[in-house]
Amino acid sequence: MSPDSKPSDRRRTSIHLRSQPIPSVPGYHVLERLGSGRNATVYRAIQLSMQREVALRVLNPRLSRTAGFVERFMQEARSAGGVHHPNVVSCYDVGQVDGLLYQAMELVIGRTLMQVQAVHPQGLAVAHALGLVVAATRGLEGIHRVGLVHGDLRLGNIFVADDDAVKLADFGLIRSLEVLRDGDDAVTDLGTLAPEQLHAGGQSDIRADLYSMGAVLYVLLTGRQPFNGRSRPELEKAIRAAPMSDPQKLVADLSDDLAAVLAKAMARDPAHRYATPGQLREDLERVQYDFVPIHAMPLTAGPAMIPSPREPVRDPHAPSRTLAKDAGFLLVPRAEESRRSVRVAYIIAGAALTACAVMGWWWMGSGAGKTAVGDPSSTTTAMGAASKNPSGGPGWASSSGSDAQGRWADLAVRGVTLRLRAIPPGRFVMGSLDTDPAHRPDEKAVTVTFTRGWWLADSEVTQAQFQAISGKRPGGFRGDDLPVENITWNDSVAFAQRLNALVPGLRARLPTEAEWEYACRSGADHGLQTESGIGWFSAPDVISTRPVKGLPSNRWGLHDMLGNVSEWCQDHYGPYPTQPTTDPLRLEGVSRVVRGGSWAVEPGDGRTTTRGKYLPVAHHAHIGFRIAVDE
Repeated sequence: MSPDSKPSDRRRTSIHLRSQPIPSVPGYHVLERLGSGRNATVYRAIQLSMQREVALRVLNPRLSRTAGFVERFMQEARSAGGVHHPNVVSCYDVGQVDGLLYQAMELVIGRTLMQVQAVHPQGLAVAHALGLVVAATRGLEGIHRVGLVHGDLRLGNIFVADDDAVKLADFGLIRSLEVLRDGDDAVTDLGTLAPEQLHAGGQSDIRADLYSMGAVLYVLLTGRQPFNGRSRPELEKAIRAAPMSDPQKLVADLSDDLAAVLAKAMARDPAHRYATPGQLREDLERVQYDFVPIHAMPLTAGPAMIPSPREPVRDPHAPSRTLAKDAGFLLVPRAEESRRSVRVAYIIAGAALTACAVMGWWWMGSGAGKTAVGDPSSTTTAMGAASKNPSGGPGWASSSGSDAQGRWADLAVRGVTLRLRAIPPGRFVMGSLDTDPAHRPDEKAVTVTFTRGWWLADSEVTQAQFQAISGKRPGGFRGDDLPVENITWNDSVAFAQRLNALVPGLRARLPTEAEWEYACRSGADHGLQTESGIGWFSAPDVISTRPVKGLPSNRWGLHDMLGNVSEWCQDHYGPYPTQPTTDPLRLEGVSRVVRGGSWAVEPGDGRTTTRGKYLPVAHHAHIGFRIAVDE
């Protein structure tokens, strides 16, 4: 078979590529062939100048004879070399020798998402699929940041390395569009391409990549291609027959929030899709951590765009949430910076109703007040709306009541009981002022407003509770009433998800970092020092964890917020936003936040405002968690 064979004979061309001798490329020592495809063969090689292993991709000679291809390939490979992102396969070198085009790339040992999906033909677990696609979308953000478009997002072009890192490959090069135009009668793995990419001469932009990312997630979740056609005409016919303008049928078996995200990502009209990878990633992460998406309305909302039950009804003139450019928090602009004409009132303990929203924002933003919180026993929210349960406990509670510290509700499951306390909506100043003697650089003060209340466990999860729910008892210390420790962030999230599966209607999760500090303060300003007698910290007589609730609670009935074990929070660790924020949750970063200090640290490291960070897979004898439940 000669190199001049017609490319339409796919099988014979692939055989020819595999039978080619290992090439000699100056500057590289080729070790072995890793795999062959229709367009290229990939080798493991040593880049001699850098003494590192690389994946050396040698293109099919027929491509270099395509008019203009060599110039475009070289230019796009150089552009790809400018992308430096942990979720993107790095491009090290590009060149041409003896008529062969080659490209040296980061060597990724692992599997493609196509191989992962093949092991799970009925679909992956939602948490697993979301984790993979969120990481891939971060890579897409990195590509988009330097002005590039991937153009060929398929399961076969997304890799999962042996260390679980997700990497995008083959962006901007040898597009599937060229394969379609080359006359193939049997195109595979192209069901994730956007409709506009399947038309000769069709123009596509970053929104085509967003369509593909949504389609990749759909395939991972369901084990089905969005469209069943295989050849180009069949694919186009399938798109016309099942337009994404009717996504309810396509994703009926998925949750409303996730269905809404998929529907927006895979809208047939590019104008109806997400505008940036950041928007898609933000919504995916909110669904991942059980928060309502903010760029896509759930399908159940219908034409009237009624908010999800978890999203409070908003004034149409109110400022929308945006992602801050300097931090990954969801922010609401200051009222005076918006065009709002309505007045928004807040309930403040011991204070009169503010005159108007503008004065309220100014008062908090100027630092005139340190904290402003609601009454734990109040049944009125910060926006003046009635509580969902004004006269009784939540539906998941086995018993409930009220005492001097506010409302409480017991969650009884599998022979153990978790007591939770009602945390009212309100606002406060998170962090500390830089004039405070104990201030640290990552505690820059910011005003936080909560639009709704929630429930928070009155103690850290104990070993008995963890074992009853998960069947495991990790940790180095032993005792039913001791807080569970040596728990990873992933373990704590899995515990909450297990609770939700056992108790219908329960929405358990980790508290956000802002929720944790707000609850820890409980209306008091003890951010500069540890309140005496409410936390177990390192001391001659404290060399391990202590039984929970062994010390007095704070004003809202919460024990061990400071000391005993540090507690995982939902957020990624990072800088606080620089403007007042509403219901914040940080969605960007690598490490996760821990709060509260522990038995292993001095009291000075267990202040209300002190922050810690660990990778989500970290586990230590001084880290545990407590759960929060949506109101």
